[in-house]
Amino acid sequence: MKMYTSFAMPKKGLNLRKFNDFWTTLTSIQFHPFLMDIFIFFDRETQDSTIDFYELVKGMDIIERGTLEQKCQYCFAMFDVCEQNYLDLFSLREVMKRSFTQHIICLEEAIQEIKNSCVTKKDLDDAHKLGFFSGED
Repeated sequence: MKMYTSFAMPKKGLNLRKFNDFWTTLTSIQFHPFLMDIFIFFDRETQDSTIDFYELVKGMDIIERGTLEQKCQYCFAMFDVCEQNYLDLFSLREVMKRSFTQHIICLEEAIQEIKNSCVTKKDLDDAHKLGFFSGED
């Protein structure tokens, strides 16, 4: 309750931005690829774009202690990105894109760091390419 009230807007609950802060603190996952879908799942009682304490407790109960069928419904809701009540190729493609976007961003950042530290130091002909070098300066 304390954690919820520290993020919730008085008498309104958690909007998407506040829910993002709450979920990041709770799970230690920044930029969760399915945050919007999780938010919609939690807000399914009132569908008023805010999550009140009752909706939060009900959603967390399904995640933590729900039946297999309830957990399957939760997981299906994460994959049914177009809310069609069935999965098609487009939905699965969107799930894959969401799932790997953050990994691709991290990989690109790592490549840029390698380029900045190695290529700039060893790029003698200014071609911006990394070739074989012995490591000797």
